[in-house]
Amino acid sequence: MEDYDETTAFLGAWGCFQKTVFFLLCVSIIPSGFVFIFIFVGAIPSHHCLIPEVNLTQEWCNAVIPVEMVNGKEELSSCSRYRLDVVRNLSAQGFIPGRDVNLTDLEQESCLDGWSYSKDIYQSTIVSEFDLVCSEQWKQPFTSTVFFIGVLCGSLFSGQLSDRFGRKPVLFAATTFQRTCTFAQIFSPSWTTFAILNFFFGFGESSTYMTAFVL
Repeated sequence: MEDYDETTAFLGAWGCFQKTVFFLLCVSIIPSGFVFIFIFVGAIPSHHCLIPEVNLTQEWCNAVIPVEMVNGKEELSSCSRYRLDVVRNLSAQGFIPGRDVNLTDLEQESCLDGWSYSKDIYQSTIVSEFDLVCSEQWKQPFTSTVFFIGVLCGSLFSGQLSDRFGRKPVLFAATTFQRTCTFAQIFSPSWTTFAILNFFFGFGESSTYMTAFVL
């Protein structure tokens, strides 16, 4: 068996050129780590039904959101409120919640006017931007699933594209494609648009990493 150093001598020594190429390849795949940013982008802030500007007393403003037991703690309901027309009438008649009215007897309704989100931790996430809560909550984890479907497709096709067109052109194309999709997500007008771009972001992320790794 030939000596390993002699066999690989044609590759050259670990010189300045090799170090530069290695450094640039490492830099090119740094955005591939942006997959972990979904922990923050897809976070679910505390939320409850939005109460529009209506003529309610302070007592009814504080009581219009039902209180539920969650993991042994009392929290405001995230997906329901007492019927606003009923609460408005009771407030106008001067009834006091909990004293004159038993709140458990009041009918509840869904968040017809949207939600109010806490900004104590996150100023904005895709959950608060597109209201991915309650009946739409399934879209939040599915967004991540769509990304990894894109990663799977990128892993399957990037190798074939590299064999046909060369790894360097595919690396440059995938890097540009990935950056473009990431930037476009900022301006997504809807969850559907964001999810589609997230798929292509996953496709470009996988293609970039796989191609750079081989190089």
